[in-house]
Amino acid sequence: MSWRHLPWVLEQPLSHAELAELEAQMKVRLPEDFRTFLLRVGAGGAGPAYGVFPVRRVQGSWRWEGDGAGLADLSRLAEPFPEQGPDPKLLEELADQCPDEEDLDEVEEFDDAINAWDERWDAVMFNPDRTQ
Repeated sequence: MSWRHLPWVLEQPLSHAELAELEAQMKVRLPEDFRTFLLRVGAGGAGPAYGVFPVRRVQGSWRWEGDGAGLADLSRLAEPFPEQGPDPKLLEELADQCPDEEDLDEVEEFDDAINAWDERWDAVMFNPDRTQ
């Protein structure tokens, strides 16, 4: 199947007025490359669950839409992107603490241990200070 037959949709580019309204609402000036993309290429899209989340005005407010787009905290949009990920030593320590099913007598014990470990791992990997 050719890519031309896939249900991909690229939103129409924003006007300068729409981009100004979006940035005013978000209280941020978007990076120049992204501004150019929104003005010349399109306001996002490219395919279902893939590509750049489309930005749309819905009931008078601008927002990004798509699977997972709602997970972003737009109030933090103006913050600089983190220069690095989580502390590698912390990740190594957590990896070493990952429970092994063979070390526990009962399946339920392992389930509880791995769920608790997953919460600790996720708190480090998906910390909003790292992912916004």
